[in-house]
Amino acid sequence: MSDHPPTDRPLLLTALAKLPPVGGIVMRGLDGGDVPALGVLTDVVTGSRKIAVATENFTAPTLLVLLSRTGRDLAPLSAYHDDDEVALVPGSAWRRLPDPVVDQITVVALEEVDPAGYRQPTGWPQTLADLTRKISELVCDARSTEPVVVTRPGQFTGPWPTRSPEDAWADAPVL
Repeated sequence: MSDHPPTDRPLLLTALAKLPPVGGIVMRGLDGGDVPALGVLTDVVTGSRKIAVATENFTAPTLLVLLSRTGRDLAPLSAYHDDDEVALVPGSAWRRLPDPVVDQITVVALEEVDPAGYRQPTGWPQTLADLTRKISELVCDARSTEPVVVTRPGQFTGPWPTRSPEDAWADAPVL
């Protein structure tokens, strides 16, 4: 077997596939677009484990909370370690949870689903009430500290690029 990446697979996806999957809460600022009840990610998307970084100091209109199973931790490789960056890969499936109600911020929560049942969640709150409490704590902590320096504007904010599972899984890359 060759150590060279397949020519039909983008180099970035090949590199991400070599990193171990990590679970837990990842956040992203959502600045528009629809978040469907069930969707498959169509592009590499980054988030942060820090709310202030993900929302660019709460300037994004919505906080997207992602309960990840297969994110790739980029912080050790990044020139911006403090951003606590996690890459989410195309082909991952996401199910919308009931929106947590948190003071002074609009929140949308998604759970990464594993249709095959191979990857159990790690680092997730046990219930929706626990998730709401955790998000509230994170928001409170982020608001009580100095604003972060936004090193890469737009890196962690933007739309949530998904397609329906029927359309996306037919031609999604596999990591």
